[in-house]
Amino acid sequence: METINKSFADYIFQVRLTPEKLCLKIVSEQIDLAISVGAFADGVLAGFILHGSKVVDNQKNAYNSITGVLPEFRKQKLTVRMYEYIIPVLKEQGYRQIQLEAITSNVPALKSYIEVGFTISRILECYRGKVKQLQSALDENIEITNEWQADNLSWIWDWEPTWQNDVLSIENVKEAITCITYKKDAQIIGYLFFNNITKRVQQFAVAREYRNKHIASRLFNALAHHTGDTDVEIINLQSEVSGAKFLNRIGFELFIKQYEMKLSLA
Repeated sequence: METINKSFADYIFQVRLTPEKLCLKIVSEQIDLAISVGAFADGVLAGFILHGSKVVDNQKNAYNSITGVLPEFRKQKLTVRMYEYIIPVLKEQGYRQIQLEAITSNVPALKSYIEVGFTISRILECYRGKVKQLQSALDENIEITNEWQADNLSWIWDWEPTWQNDVLSIENVKEAITCITYKKDAQIIGYLFFNNITKRVQQFAVAREYRNKHIASRLFNALAHHTGDTDVEIINLQSEVSGAKFLNRIGFELFIKQYEMKLSLA
């Protein structure tokens, strides 16, 4: 824990993991120490890469959940060297791909990942703010529950969520999730999943044929009732369909952009 937080002490934005948040991250993103790697100097953990593991479309994929290098050990290509060590291990274990997200302005990290062989697959946007309470009362079609919504809602999506926000990552920590749904004739046509520990909206969507009918506003109004004055984040929205104008209007501001990057091991 100490090494992780020290490695992010001078990061682009504040990152400080608590034991609770780290445990949640390990469970949610299915971090596997058997495919993770550390770099040591005189017995000191100088850098690390923690990988998650999932089977996607019958293929084993790895996810760089978090990479850190202590400030005093930077400019030694530790990230590249750690990947030179772990990639043969991943290949031997049958992994077909590694993916990650990297902040677009983090030039040293991007150079390292490109040197390893990663390529950019899409641009992502991350937002932060206090959700504006637009109405004092909740819409009668809104339901707020801590019971996991097992319905297959992918028919509503315009794009695939990133690793951190996919259905399995959310379901892995469903006890931390509040589900806000909007129903028409008993069918969910809009929804929002909020993580009460990380204070992040992990997914939200409205069925295409019901858009521009203020359903998203009603979902976020319900979230405002739930969170009160708490700062909320929404990370890794696909850039061209992020709904930036809407998010700005209800209290969110863009704070970083990221590249999703992938490396084929096939």
